Amino acid sequence: MAFQGMAFQGMAFQGMAMDPRLAQVTQGAGQSRMHQGMAMDPRLAQVTQGVGQSGRRRGGRRNAICLSPPAALRHKALFELQASGSQGQGTVRRSPALAALEIMPEAPRRRRSSTSSSAFRGEAKQGGAEGKAAEEVVQATLSFDPRDAFGSESKELEFVAVLLQAGGVPQVAAALLAKRAREVYASPASLVEGEEQPPPPYHSWFHAVDVLQAATVLLTGAPAELQPLDRMAVALGALFHDAGHPGRSNAFLRATASPLVSKFGEPSTLERLHWSLAESCLCHVEVQREMLSALSREDWAALLARIKGLICATDMALHAETLKDLEQGKRDAATLAKAILKGADISNVARPLATARRWADSLRDEFLAQGDDERARGLDVTPMCDRAKFRSTVHMSCGFIDAVALPYFHTLRLVIPAAGAFATAVEANRALWEREMQQQQATKNKHKRRGEQ
Repeated sequence: MAFQGMAFQGMAFQGMAMDPRLAQVTQGAGQSRMHQGMAMDPRLAQVTQGVGQSGRRRGGRRNAICLSPPAALRHKALFELQASGSQGQGTVRRSPALAALEIMPEAPRRRRSSTSSSAFRGEAKQGGAEGKAAEEVVQATLSFDPRDAFGSESKELEFVAVLLQAGGVPQVAAALLAKRAREVYASPASLVEGEEQPPPPYHSWFHAVDVLQAATVLLTGAPAELQPLDRMAVALGALFHDAGHPGRSNAFLRATASPLVSKFGEPSTLERLHWSLAESCLCHVEVQREMLSALSREDWAALLARIKGLICATDMALHAETLKDLEQGKRDAATLAKAILKGADISNVARPLATARRWADSLRDEFLAQGDDERARGLDVTPMCDRAKFRSTVHMSCGFIDAVALPYFHTLRLVIPAAGAFATAVEANRALWEREMQQQQATKNKHKRRGEQ
């Protein structure tokens, strides 16, 4: 079963929606079947009484990772109730990484189901404690690829909305923002006044979804300095961080005297563009009404300011500054939020190699298209965008890993526990890329020897 609709269905979820202990954790869940484990829990007896048990599994095992996403959300409700039984009233905040895994489409999750299942049971048993089990959960989430995961626009939007809710965004606002963000990414900013620009190969809606999912995972076990408002800013910043991207760099915009530079200014013209589009979506009358139903006006203004700061900080020209702040031991909320979003933005190299290669190929196509454009305009071609000098996707990926990704994740893991799984995955991919480079070189040398004979 792929990612199912999450509309309330059946008596069970009507009851659960009215129960204050379940309101937050079951909101948006679908399907009326209740798992045997939930029916056995005395605190759920009233809200599940009379519901059939056709959804139970053999032996009563509560293996949420192998179930459909709505089933996983029901397990989420049960485990939070079990934890709250020993910790007083209210629900216990769940690990964002675990929440992200529970709502992942079934196909990507199934590849690592055995590891993920043990991790889920381990974290549930520990009542949300981080550690090895949590890292295994994070490892399982890395198989996510939004380009293959859904199959329909509605399922994409549903998934994005749930991730935003995991970051603290109110349910209705999350659904509205997911839809508006998708529309914004479908219409990139024009490089030439009056001309429509097609969505770029890499900096697209799917990249935004990928970064949002990675940011949700990286929030796992984040230090206490990150307050709910910071987490919400990270989620929304991730969603809009490349909104309207035209597929060209800031340097290209300056060199071509693009109207975008005069409109949005410097430095970080693209990031200012992204924030402008984000602000227009966030301040839409319907979205703002929903957000203000959950936040005070002071918190709303503070949230907007934090999102703006996070989006502007994604400029790769500021990467060294972000890394330096972490290395110098800065641990304030602004630094941590910026570090998490930065890590999510470069996390495609931590995906399984086949997925990482697809992202790298998309980035290659975008770079080379810029180089072709520069050459056609008579400009100096940016070295990494020069088709005549481009070696291979493998060399490009290894160069990025060595210079940027690996040093960053090794530093980030010192303050953000979930980043450890990303660092491990990047190291593994680097070794595979290296082996491929060696094979390519061996083949090249073989052909060279044959030519000399």
